Amino acid sequence: MKKIESNGSQMFNVPNTPEGLEFIRLAHKFLNHHMFKSLRKRGRGKRPNGDRSHVSAKNAEWFAVYTDESDRLRKELYDKKQRAYQIDREAAKKQALREIADAVLAQKNALDI
Repeated sequence: MKKIESNGSQMFNVPNTPEGLEFIRLAHKFLNHHMFKSLRKRGRGKRPNGDRSHVSAKNAEWFAVYTDESDRLRKELYDKKQRAYQIDREAAKKQALREIADAVLAQKNALDI
């Protein structure tokens, strides 16, 4: 079995055997639908009909199994990133105000001497 090297959402490499197909069936059945919208399989192995993106299930040596994030999870992650961005902006504003206040106090102290 080949090691997974994917930048995308590939989760498993599964052999095209009865046991592997049963694994994919059970993965579909027990998929956490809050987190994942779907599970997709793409046939991999030697390509008898030239260069294509995937091999048909009957000719596949193994399957690459992919997940797709649910829209709900994607929205939650987006909202969390937005909130973190807002917190960072608020912290940066507070820091800038502290620096201005410190500079004003330093100038006031310099004039009082």
